[in-house]
Amino acid sequence: MRAILLDRVFEKGNKRTASALIMSILEIHKEGYDPKKVDDVIVEIIKNNINNINKIRRMIKNVIR
Repeated sequence: MRAILLDRVFEKGNKRTASALIMSILEIHKEGYDPKKVDDVIVEIIKNNINNINKIRRMIKNVIR
């Protein structure tokens, strides 16, 4: 997530790719999640330039219902 969002791996679609990846992983593990919260986490990571992987991990865990 960090690399996709902060290093701008793709020319376009980094936020969409990161959101899709988070939701896909949660679905594979049969975890319920709030898609709105996933989007909010993505925006917060970018807006605040959060690059601490442990913090990003905690933020993603917070979208699980």
